[in-house]
Amino acid sequence: MKKLASLAFALALFASAPAVADVFSAPFAGAIAMTVGTAYAPQRGVAVICTGAGNVSVTFTDGSVLIVPVAVGLTTLPYSVTTVNSSGTTATATYYSLK
Repeated sequence: MKKLASLAFALALFASAPAVADVFSAPFAGAIAMTVGTAYAPQRGVAVICTGAGNVSVTFTDGSVLIVPVAVGLTTLPYSVTTVNSSGTTATATYYSLK
């Protein structure tokens, strides 16, 4: 009976979980190296491999721009972006569009 109650609780949690942009939170299937200032087809996210902390400026598919701080190391941004902008980007990093 206790297992049944635990199962019912787990199912209730999943039923109220927010929807995600992809089916079953699938892993990334590939990566495309990005050059700062060059527009790309939007994918599911951006990997930032940062060697010098700073800001990263990205343009979304609707044309809006967001500047986010990144620390040294790997940062995965869950944003569908077209461009990593040179204006506003101060981090020393390598960028990949994640499919």
